[in-house]
Amino acid sequence: ICVEPAGGLETAKSSRPVAPGVQLTSFDRYDAEGWLRADALTADLSGGVTVDYVNSGAVSRAEPLRAAADRTRAVAAVNGDFFDINNSGAAQGIGIRDGELIQSAVSGHRNAVAVTSEGIGRVVEVNFDGIATLPTGPVTLTQFNNLVQADGVGVFTALWGTYTRERAVAGAARVTEVAVVDGRVARVDAAAG
Repeated sequence: ICVEPAGGLETAKSSRPVAPGVQLTSFDRYDAEGWLRADALTADLSGGVTVDYVNSGAVSRAEPLRAAADRTRAVAAVNGDFFDINNSGAAQGIGIRDGELIQSAVSGHRNAVAVTSEGIGRVVEVNFDGIATLPTGPVTLTQFNNLVQADGVGVFTALWGTYTRERAVAGAARVTEVAVVDGRVARVDAAAG
């Protein structure tokens, strides 16, 4: 047992390799806030280990994290988001995979974990800025493949999945859905489909 500088007490600690360049450290700690049991995953990104975003393949399709990790052959995965439980299953935070925007965050969920090009992990605030160019002029977008905020305008692509977009605009006083195919308006509806 060792006493930490902050006054806490570490009661147990163990480390083990998960894969070459990936280490899992588990520890129990007691301090003024109470008991903390935590796991820390350390990855050496200088030796071929990579970090990326995994999901079910569709923003609106929930599945156990283990299934997404297994499908992508990840050796470790961390569930780091809130999601639209018992409905669409959409994560509330931002999703970027291999540099491609999968989904923007919903209002109030702008913090994300990111790894810089230098391999440094950090918590960052991510904001989405989008513009749709219409014949009548530009329209500011507030969401991309996620639940649309009040008075917002969202864009949905095939990455959203098959779950009805009605959930994404639940509670809106007015809804107009415009389907665009090959850069042209194919349909305009007074409800989300």
